[in-house]
Amino acid sequence: MDSQPSSTRFVACSASGDIDMFYYDRFREKEEGISNHIVDNGSSVMLSMNPKLYRAVRSGDIELFRRLHLEDMDCADLEQQVPQGNTVLHIAAHSGNDPLVKCILQLCPDLIKSKNTNGNLPLHIAAAAGNLSTVEILVSADQQQSVSLREKDSNHDTALHLALQNRYEEVAFYLFEADQEVTHYMNGFFKSPLHIAAEAGYAELFKRMMEISAGSHDVPDEESKQRIIMAAIHGKNGGVLDVILEKWPSLVTPDNSCQINPLSLAAFTGYLEGVQKILEKSRHLAYLRHENGFFTIHQASKKGHIQIIQELLKHCPDSIELLNSKKQNILHVAAKYGKSKTVRYMLKNPEFEMLINKKDYKGNTPLHLASEKGHPEVVSDYIWDSRVNLQVLNIKGSTALDVVNNSVYPSYRKRLTWLILRYAGAPQGKNASIMKRHSRNYPDLGPYDNRINTFILVAILVATVAFAAGVTAPNNMTSSLVHNAMFHVFVITNTIAMYSSIIVVVALIWSQLSDFHLLRASLQFAVPVLGLALAMMSIAFTAGVFLIVRENAMLSIFVLVFASIGILTMLVLFTPLFLPSSLPHRILRYVFYYPVLLLIKVTR
Repeated sequence: MDSQPSSTRFVACSASGDIDMFYYDRFREKEEGISNHIVDNGSSVMLSMNPKLYRAVRSGDIELFRRLHLEDMDCADLEQQVPQGNTVLHIAAHSGNDPLVKCILQLCPDLIKSKNTNGNLPLHIAAAAGNLSTVEILVSADQQQSVSLREKDSNHDTALHLALQNRYEEVAFYLFEADQEVTHYMNGFFKSPLHIAAEAGYAELFKRMMEISAGSHDVPDEESKQRIIMAAIHGKNGGVLDVILEKWPSLVTPDNSCQINPLSLAAFTGYLEGVQKILEKSRHLAYLRHENGFFTIHQASKKGHIQIIQELLKHCPDSIELLNSKKQNILHVAAKYGKSKTVRYMLKNPEFEMLINKKDYKGNTPLHLASEKGHPEVVSDYIWDSRVNLQVLNIKGSTALDVVNNSVYPSYRKRLTWLILRYAGAPQGKNASIMKRHSRNYPDLGPYDNRINTFILVAILVATVAFAAGVTAPNNMTSSLVHNAMFHVFVITNTIAMYSSIIVVVALIWSQLSDFHLLRASLQFAVPVLGLALAMMSIAFTAGVFLIVRENAMLSIFVLVFASIGILTMLVLFTPLFLPSSLPHRILRYVFYYPVLLLIKVTR
């Protein structure tokens, strides 16, 4: 069992939405395992029922059931059980066959107290199946109603629990009115019917339960109240939340001792109506810091809930200046977690202008954080704003470009981020420039060997294919092909592919001389040329196949369309390798904006 303190596990589970597992773990710790009510008597023989009796009850054939009873079947025969411990009354209650239920109760009334291997009474089975009329019959037939209504199964669920869990509101309402004391009984997940009614959003039933609770001594403790309001917020049940805020106003007071801030939870889950309702009761919760160091507005920014940010600023305009435990504002948080729509909204709104170049406790601006996490769409939106200062340094003396360059093996999205910053003219920090000029500790060249060998292998394969295609073509050439445009395309692209791949092989041979700068220059030259060779080989193949099937219109169209899609996809993947590393003129940035935007969409 997890050795974490229960309070820490509770907060962690609430943030992840896995509250049920937290309380079930507690239940298992308390009970030391859940009994399945099966006695191990050393026998492998399972319980069984008379086949004719089972078929009669399962099919709901009451006439056959009566005939079997008249033939020679007493109450002891009716007490037979199927392997899961269900009696004939359990089976009839599940199917909702009221005439059969009444008949069984007349013949053997004691079956109403029988339990199956899960500890379920027939009343539990009927409630779980949502059979209201059957539930009414069973409750009326029970001489000790309160006992059956309060009886728990192996998971500590009463009939009311089961009706609510399976979302049968009418059945739940009836069972509640039959015995209101069950309202606060806890099951194995530490959930009471009151809690489950809040989850289900049954506002009328929940309100009625709350009215009964107010007049009794069995009032939920603060932890239970906290779980219930959390259930209402997670389920986005406005009617239930209204009742909670009316009956338990202490949950939203500034001095509440709850581990979870209801306003923060509503903001995190994107429950706008809940945020509005809680703010109307108390705006002070917006200024309470969560254990993760975030205020409510940071939680909304982290998840990209723009409308909730607007609502919070409407009631608490100065919350725009709140900083989390890392001295980060809401723009920092949105940029860090890649919420491009939220960043775009803040950049367009003059109200957030003062946040654009603010630094956190490490001196990072929102642009630094977006660059570090590899969010090219956020960085793209950011650098187009003229108010953004690309030269800002953090405490390490690094610009946003330096932060991206710290990655030894950058991901594709980080590569895009680096390109976007270079296009915008983002500079390197002084420390980075000095280290680049004077450092003698070059990185280990070993990790590059596999990459270079792969490039050489691909280049050789391209050269081999191009050579074979070029040698084979003259043998099959006819006079009509010499003047065909597609044949010209084939010859030109195949020639380019052949010599481009050879050039790549020669260039990469230079990278084997154990010089880091030479290796880097070789790769920067060879990779784009290899991309060109692959593209030309693809076009040459398309042209060759087209020449073969040119007499068949359908096949010709298929080859051209599918080849166009394949070549376009390949170019999209290779575009970052072909584009220039910097665009000093703003006009050129506009020209290359859309190719980069397409790459961002593809890699999102």
